[in-house]
Amino acid sequence: MSSVTVANMNSVTQNSNPVKEMEKYYDDIIENLRLNLQVAEERVRRLQDSEFKLECEIETLKSELSERKDKKIN
Repeated sequence: MSSVTVANMNSVTQNSNPVKEMEKYYDDIIENLRLNLQVAEERVRRLQDSEFKLECEIETLKSELSERKDKKIN
């Protein structure tokens, strides 16, 4: 009976290695996706900052253009 128990334990040990390997594989994928998400979120933040700066610059230019048009008319 002890040989059956040892054989069963070896089988369980051998089966748990591939499971652990699969868990590590998927954990690595998840970690990689998290890192990619963080990088993408930072890119979005920078793009939003750039968009805001451009919108401010556009408003400034519109205002200056309007002032120059008003000066030409008067």
